[in-house]
Order: sequence, then structure tokens, then C-alpha cells
Amino acid sequence: MIKNRLSILIPKSFHAGLLLTAVVAAFSFAIIVPLYPRYGTELIPLVLLPMLVAAWALEWRAAALSVVGLFAITFLVNSVMADATVAAQQLFSVGALISVFTAVIVGLMRTLIIRSQQQSALQAEERAALQREITERHLTEQALRQSEARYRAIVEDQTELICRFQPGGILTFVNDAYCAYFDRRREDLLGTSFMPFIPAEDQTLLDTAYANLSPAQPTVSVEHRIIKANGEICWMHWTDRAIYDENGELTEFQSVGRDTTEQKIAEAEVKRLNADLEQRVILRTAELAEAIEELQKEVTDRHQAEAELRESRQRLQLALNAAKAGAWAWDSHTGQAIWSDENYLVMGLQPGSVEPHYDTWLACVHPEDRQRASDQVAAAINDRTSLDIEFRVVWPDGSIHWLNDIGQMRLDENGRPEGMYGIQMDVTERKRIEAEIRASLHEKEVLLKEIHHRVKNNLQVIASMLSLQAAYLADTQTQRVLKDSQNRVAAMAAIHEKLYQSKNLARIDFGKYIRDLMAQLLSSYMRNGQDIQLTVDADEIWLGVNTAVPCGLIVNELVSNALKHAFPHKQPTSQITVRFHRVAADQICLCVADNGVGIPPHITPLQTNSLGLQLVNTLAKQIGGNLEIENGQDTVFRVTFPFPNEEIKQ
Repeated sequence: MIKNRLSILIPKSFHAGLLLTAVVAAFSFAIIVPLYPRYGTELIPLVLLPMLVAAWALEWRAAALSVVGLFAITFLVNSVMADATVAAQQLFSVGALISVFTAVIVGLMRTLIIRSQQQSALQAEERAALQREITERHLTEQALRQSEARYRAIVEDQTELICRFQPGGILTFVNDAYCAYFDRRREDLLGTSFMPFIPAEDQTLLDTAYANLSPAQPTVSVEHRIIKANGEICWMHWTDRAIYDENGELTEFQSVGRDTTEQKIAEAEVKRLNADLEQRVILRTAELAEAIEELQKEVTDRHQAEAELRESRQRLQLALNAAKAGAWAWDSHTGQAIWSDENYLVMGLQPGSVEPHYDTWLACVHPEDRQRASDQVAAAINDRTSLDIEFRVVWPDGSIHWLNDIGQMRLDENGRPEGMYGIQMDVTERKRIEAEIRASLHEKEVLLKEIHHRVKNNLQVIASMLSLQAAYLADTQTQRVLKDSQNRVAAMAAIHEKLYQSKNLARIDFGKYIRDLMAQLLSSYMRNGQDIQLTVDADEIWLGVNTAVPCGLIVNELVSNALKHAFPHKQPTSQITVRFHRVAADQICLCVADNGVGIPPHITPLQTNSLGLQLVNTLAKQIGGNLEIENGQDTVFRVTFPFPNEEIKQ
């Protein structure tokens, strides 16, 4: 820091001044002191002071100051040394003159040095400027060569087509991409027109585009077709720039082009896709409109369904109220329940008077029914089945009422029971009516049994009277007729006896009836020495009295006829078979067959005067059946009739 400040206060020329002062001082001491030894010591400051001042003379301002100071000092010394000798004063004057001379010499030297330095600096600056200019020119030329090389590389390596041409279309430059695209050599293209590459109908596009160019608007873009060397027609997009001279005259065009054939194809495809998309949008819009319409209809239907649901709930509530039925839901894990108001009422409780709970419900059940009701609920949960139980409840006033509880199981996502829900109805009135109906039915059953019993007794009385009457007759034919009538009456009496003995007073098991009737007929018509086997193959089919009586008479007539006429002579095997089966969902077949002598050839069964066969045919028609007769190795009578709607198979 101190050194820097000193360099400002003390110029660099001061160093040279010090050196010169030292030289002059040494010279002065070497000459003056030996000459004037008495005043040598006093003269030292007088000599040194001008020398120091002369040192500053290296600068013109310091030199002027030194001259002024020198004369001042000289005047002062002359005043001080007034008593000195003339020789001393002369000596001082000589020193002063030497100092002035030295200052002048130093000033001249300084001027020469400064001029020499300035000239050297000027020459160095000129040399540096010249060197910079030469360097800059070399750099500019190098940059220009590099720029030209880069431009040429860019132009030549460019995939786009680049060319320059004159206003008439004569090509002056083409890049490699241009040559490769048109499959021509550069020397074949330069100097020729590119117009033959353009279809005639597209050349007018260029004329129109170039007509609008100007120095203010020198660029234009144009798209047209071109004809390649192989005859292929492609699309090109060109960006042309017009180049004008300083007079505004058009001198050349520079153009950059690229193949847009695929783009054109893509645009055509896009247009096609857009048209297809628009069509789809139209269709989709129509579908959306239809969907919206359907959605609106669905919303309307849903609102209507919600209104119907509310109305249905209201009707259900009215029905539950009218039926004295209450709804409930029960959680089997906690025992907590939800009861409707009507559910409280059917148990004789006021709505909300007690907490809905399984234990509360079970406490209302009649003590005699409580265990059974609890067991049935537990069984329904364990078996995962629905609940349908009837039980009695005791109301707070002590009255007993019958309830019918119907519930459905509720399962969790793992299929485990988590509770039930259902309804509970008061069926006290229904139970009372059922009891009355059972009592009335019992009375009617007793009465109907009494009727069947009396009919059976009356028929048996008639059969007994016919048997007594036959005993008083001597005519065998008359006895036979009376016996047939007796068997017919007995067959009808047996039906009423079966009805009387049956639990179902309206129907009988006709298969079992046939077996009993066959045994009765066999004992009635069996002759001494005859061995006739009776076989019954009958299903368990229950028939009402309106069908059973005609069928019983048919079996009686056919079996009786076989016992009387099929086996006039003893033969090794005599067999009568009765079959009674359901052959279709609505058809029953009654078949009586024997292996006897058969029907004589001169007799037509359906046209005979035999009362038995006429009766069989009439009875078959009565039940809506059809009689078929087969007279072969076995004689077969087959009656097929429809299954009556009122009959059921047990």
C-alpha cells in the first residue's frame, strides 16, 4: 500500500534523476573540494540542492520550478555569505551555473528521451495495429472458408431438395438430394430448365405465385406435382426466395423443396377418416339420442316404479293391517329385533311399550308352546331353512290368541346365518273357523259312511233276495240270469263297502278292489274239478265312485263271462289275467285276458245279443273309453279310458 502511494508521489523519472545527481555530486566533490578545501563543506549543500532540483527536471514542470528555486537559493546564499571571500562567491556561482547547465542538459535529454519513447510507442502501436489487422484478416478468411464449408456441407447433406435457378427456370445449382430424387446427374441438370418435371396443368401455379413476388415480399410457398424419372407422379412443397440486385431487378431464385406425397396420402386418409368419423359421430349421436331417450324413459319408468313401490308399500301396510300381520327383523347374534307397530298389536302390546327382542317375543308365547317354538326357530337356523310355525300367545289381559310366524333366513357374505326377517299374523279367527270346519267335516264323514253302509246293506239285501228267488226256480237259465244279476249287485255293494272302509270317502284303491272282486267271483263260479288261476297285475290307482262303479261292473262282466264260457272242458292250464295300469299321463288301460277256447267264429262280439257284452260296451262309453277285442291264441278284452281329472294317485 505504501509503495503504491510513493509511486504516485515520486515519478519513475526520479530514479534516473537520483542517479544523475549522484554522478554530478561525485564529480563536484572530486573537483571543487580539492580546489577549495576551506569551503568544500559549506558548498556541499549548495551543490546537492541544485542537483536534487535538477533531478526533477526530467519533467518540464519540475525543471521550471528548479530554475526559479535555484535563483532564489543563489540570492539567499549571496546574502548569507556576504562576508565570504570573492573566491567563495565565485565558487558558489560556478556551482550554480553548473547546476543550471546540468538542469538544461537534463531537460534536453529528457525531451529527447520522451520523443524517442513516444516515437517507439507510436511505432509499436502501429506495428500492433497492423498485426491485429493481419490477424483479423486471417481469422476472417478462415471463418469465411469454414462458413462456406459448413454451408456446402449443410446444403449437400440436406435431405431436402435445394436448388437455384434463373427467372426462366434454368438451374444454376442443385444439391445431391435434388439429383438423387430426380435420378439425374448434376451436370445433366445444370443449365437446363426444371419445367419438364412439372405437369403442364400445374405450371400455371408457378406463374401465378411468382407474379406476386417483390423485394418487400420475396418469398412464396407453392405445392404442385412433379414427374419423376420413372414416370411416377409425386407431390412437392417448395419454398422459393427471389433474389434482387441493388437496382431491384430479379436475378435468381433460391428454392428448398420436400416430398409431400405421403402427407397428401395421409391427408386424404385423414379426410376419409374424418368423413368416417363424422358418420360415426352422426350414428353415435343418434345412438346417444336414443340412449338419452331410453334413459329418460327409464327414469320415467323408475319414477313410476318408485311411485308404484310406494303405493305397493301402502297397500302392503294396509294388507298387513287388515290381515293383522306385523313385520319383524331379528339379529340372531345379539337377539335384538325390529318390530312394526302391527307386530306389537298382534301380541297384545302397545307399540314401543317394550324393547323389541327375541326374549321379549318368547316371553309372550304360551308356556305350553314356548319350547316347541324355540326349537323350531333353532332348527330353522341350523338347517338354514325358512320358518313357518303356529303358536299361541298370551295377551296382557289374559286372552289367548293364535299367531302364524313366517320367516326367511338372512345370511352374511360367508353364508353363515346372521338373523331372520318375516311377518307375524293373528290367525285366531282362522283357527276357530278351521275347528268348525273339522267338526263339520267329521259330521259329514260320519253321514257319508252311514250312506255308503246303508247302500251296501241295501245292495246286499237285493243280492240275498235274488239268491232266494233263484232257489225257488226250477229253470236253470233263469237261475243263471238271477245269479249274474246277484253278482252285479254284489260288485256294486263291494265298491260302497270299500268306500265305507276307506279313509277317503270319495275314492278307493281300484287295484285292491279288483283283487277282492276276483276272489269273490272265483268262489261264486268255480266248478268242481276245475283249476283256474286268476292273476291280477294292477297299479295302485285311486278312482272316484263315478268311475269306480262302471269299471267294477266291467271287470265283473268280463271275468264272469270267462269263468262261465272260456273253459268248458278241463285243460292243463286255465288262466284268467286282469291288468290295470296307467299307460300314459292321462290314459288308463283295463285288460281282461284268458287262454280258453276263445270266441266262436260265427259270433261278432260287439253285435251279439249278449247282455253282458252290451253292458260292457255301454259302460266303456260311459267313462269315455274304447273297447277293443282280440280273438287269437288268447282272448283279450281291452278298455282304454282317460284318467279322470278328479282322480288322484296316492
